[in-house]
Amino acid sequence: MAGASSRPPATAARKGIHVYPEFPTAHRLLAASLSAAGRIERAQEAVTALRRIAPNMSVARTRAGVPWKNPEDMEHYLDALRRAGLPE
Repeated sequence: MAGASSRPPATAARKGIHVYPEFPTAHRLLAASLSAAGRIERAQEAVTALRRIAPNMSVARTRAGVPWKNPEDMEHYLDALRRAGLPE
């Protein structure tokens, strides 16, 4: 997700969703990467798809279940998910 372009992470996320549509991580990555790139409407659509397969998904669940070495990277990711509309 680092950097200004959403293309590499969004492309990887779309490939993951294509291969395994029920994989929440790919949907989260898509939502976060689109949000980070300022494509908020598309990011919101990705969160809607995520919540269809994982209705209880939230920022708090993501924080608890996704390990990050660098806390700043985690906060960047979570902030992007918040902007995409993932509930706390």
